[in-house]
Amino acid sequence: MEQPLPIRILSTRALGNAARDFIHQQDWLVDIVSMIEIHGVIKVEQIATFLKHGNATGNNFVLLFSSENAVKWLKWGFDKFGFKMPLGLKAVSVGEKALNTAVELLGVEALFAEKNSEVLLHKLKAAFSFGTSFIFFCGNKRLDNLPLGLLEAGFAVEEFVVYETVLTPHKINREYDIFLFFSPSAVESFFRVNNWNAKNVAVSIGHTTSDALKKAAVENILVAKEPNELSMLFKLQEYLFTT
Repeated sequence: MEQPLPIRILSTRALGNAARDFIHQQDWLVDIVSMIEIHGVIKVEQIATFLKHGNATGNNFVLLFSSENAVKWLKWGFDKFGFKMPLGLKAVSVGEKALNTAVELLGVEALFAEKNSEVLLHKLKAAFSFGTSFIFFCGNKRLDNLPLGLLEAGFAVEEFVVYETVLTPHKINREYDIFLFFSPSAVESFFRVNNWNAKNVAVSIGHTTSDALKKAAVENILVAKEPNELSMLFKLQEYLFTT
């Protein structure tokens, strides 16, 4: 009896060790072709402004992170320019991983995180009183709904772009069964030079990314229950066992 061919996966970014180990355990094959690059753009003047704001308000504000990248590049900027993060700061974020990283790297107090910006915005409105100030650390391709929603609700928001996302489209010349997408930017980059085969399956890290896939006319989309790599792979495993 002919053995079935292994599942071939293309990931549009590098994967962590846990995800790679899981793929190996399933006997799937994976290739990595990064469709975006991330670069830190935080300037010394931004950090000085942030610290001045903290001194003027007595740390009476909440740090808001759009992603784990925002945390890591803020830390990179503090290290590069020789500054230290003030003590006693509180933070919220999009994604538990980002908040955990902020605690680990920046020493902040974790308040709460939500899986996407829409849910987080709703919780912020409910949890904080009118006049609360937020300092928002994000990338150049961040969505508007979070800062605009806070401003419309009467909160003060100061925004610092600490990293930028650069599209790096690559033409894919091999055939794959499954494609892993981690951001709308990666979707945009992929479809600049590639067409989609209707038989393929896209696995999305979250609903914002799946919305971008739908706009690209992708029909077979699996959305992870939680915004992380392993949740994406669990969703894929569930799909393969039921088809």
